[in-house]
Amino acid sequence: MTAKHEPIQVETVGEEQRLAFMPKHFGKQMMQIEGNVYTFADNLLEGYSGGYWEFRETSNGAGYMAPPKPATPTGLYRCGGPLTTADVELSPDAAGIVVTIFALSLAIERSDGLSSVWLIAKLDNLKDFSYEHAESGAILRAID
Repeated sequence: MTAKHEPIQVETVGEEQRLAFMPKHFGKQMMQIEGNVYTFADNLLEGYSGGYWEFRETSNGAGYMAPPKPATPTGLYRCGGPLTTADVELSPDAAGIVVTIFALSLAIERSDGLSSVWLIAKLDNLKDFSYEHAESGAILRAID
């Protein structure tokens, strides 16, 4: 008999928990990862112009940052450019997953052994959530 998989849940972090979010999910690389998230958003997301980002946590232990809704007619970001072969439209939530995956991957590439093991687990958890996301196909094309 196969064990039943519970869907991974996601919640937006409340104001009172925002200060704890970055160290909890990104550890000592939190400043580097946060900066990389913004840089990847600038380079990947057409329509991105800064703003107030939401922090999200999943029930499997992942954390990611989601940009504000773009001022486009569709309310979606077009994701493409030199860092990906994809040309997809993403909701702010899916766009946040994509840029956080890119930022975590870069941090892992640049980190020491112990930190990279912990960050790899965080990245794996976020990827597991992305497979269940309503926009999984577009997310996977963007990160491929």
